[in-house]
Parts: sequence; C-alpha cells; structure tokens
Amino acid sequence: MNEYKLTWSSWFNVKLIPGYQIASGKSNDNPYGCGSLQLQLPLFCQQGLPFESLFAGTLNLDLGSATFRWSKPWKAITELQWHRDFPAESFLFSPCEITHSGQRYSAFIYYPDPATKIGHFQSSNTIEVISTFIPGLNYGDTIKVRVPLDYIEVAGVQHG
Repeated sequence: MNEYKLTWSSWFNVKLIPGYQIASGKSNDNPYGCGSLQLQLPLFCQQGLPFESLFAGTLNLDLGSATFRWSKPWKAITELQWHRDFPAESFLFSPCEITHSGQRYSAFIYYPDPATKIGHFQSSNTIEVISTFIPGLNYGDTIKVRVPLDYIEVAGVQHG
C-alpha cells in the first residue's frame, strides 16, 4: 500500500465479527443467487480498481467504541448496476492495512452507500474490509488495522 504515499493512522485493534454473509454468498437469506462480491468484484476491476486477487467476502471489523467517518473516498463508483433484478448501488473505497498473526495484508475498506443499498446495513462502529484470503482468521479474533488519514477519520480507537 505504500505506493499510494498516504499518511497512515496508528495501528489500532478491531475485532472480527460475523456479518450477514451476503457478500460471501454463505447466507441462506441471500437474494442474489451467489455472493454479492462474486458479482461485484469483476465490475470493480473493470472500473480500474486493483481487486483481481481479493477474496469474494468481507471481513466485518468491530471498532468497539471508536467511530469512523469519510473525509473523502479514495475511489467512488456511483450507480453501478451489478445485478439485473435490483437497483444500482454506489460504493466508496479506501486502502487500509491489517495484521494478523504477525503478517501484514493490504486491504480495502468496502462501503456500499447506505443511500443506495437495499438492506443488510452495518452498525456505525463496523467497517467492512475486502482483502486476499487470510488463513487462520476466526470470528472473535482481535486484529490490527490502520487507515489512511487522507480519506478516513477515526476517533476513540484503542491503539495497539
């Protein structure tokens, strides 16, 4: 991620929590027939985003009492028609980095715009991250993340 020449936050602790499992397609309540990211990732790549090697599922990271806010998105895709049976959605993205078991991973905050999303909304202290597959990662694990201050404001974090 250093190729972006960004100003990074300090590392802070987050907890991996279960999400709706719509992005990965593991939910029984999935309206799309497969994982939403399986459908979206190729379209994001067509828009020039470097997502070819990313896992088609999200990491849902609980910020605890911390909050995050967009200063401005690194990349935004507006009104993407990614499923023929549902309205177009808009997405915001930012690079981020996570560490687990001493290994650092480049990743991206994935933020479907709530104004265009049809359901499955995240709580205000949860961020969704897409990355390559991370072996050995389990719900309840505490991992470290850092975000670019150029795009994301984070308040009230526990630094680690």
